[in-house]
Amino acid sequence: MKNLIFCFFILFFFLFIKGNAQCNLEKFTLIRTDTIASENYTLVAEDGIIKKLDPNKYIVSLTYHENSYFATFSIKGKKGWNAIDFNENILFEVYNIISNEPSPDYLIENRIRIIGKNKKIGFANDCGKIIIKPIFDYATSFNNGYAIVGKKCPDSSNKCNQYGYINKNGKIIKIGNYTFDQIQKEINWKDINQD
Repeated sequence: MKNLIFCFFILFFFLFIKGNAQCNLEKFTLIRTDTIASENYTLVAEDGIIKKLDPNKYIVSLTYHENSYFATFSIKGKKGWNAIDFNENILFEVYNIISNEPSPDYLIENRIRIIGKNKKIGFANDCGKIIIKPIFDYATSFNNGYAIVGKKCPDSSNKCNQYGYINKNGKIIKIGNYTFDQIQKEINWKDINQD
């Protein structure tokens, strides 16, 4: 019996450490230099390695990061905004905040909204790891540890038949036939973009 308890303890400890491990990606700073012809981007890793990005591929980045694990770009031939790591791997598609305007989401409370292949919304963290799978038709950014989510949204107007809220791990705390305003009031959610 003691051996069984010890094995469970070791397994739990290993899973805890693995789940809380540091980021596996290279940390870097994104630098932008403008010329008359184009914008040029360079990634500078913490260890000093410099990587110049192809200006014909990386069209624009509206986010500038220092010591980050990913940068958000509009990439030629790709739809929307994409997060790339230092090795130029695409990690995920980034949610665009304002319809018909170039405005990629950014990290708020260590979460950034992402778009899945199913066009649903989820969240990734600052390490570029998808934390909450894209299952929502609508989602706000986080405020005080909660994000408002919507399901059964018939069109792109963000008017949903069901609203609720989730915690930072993606656990649905409440969802149902509530209005956005009811949920917003219940959790005292504020849009920091309007402050």
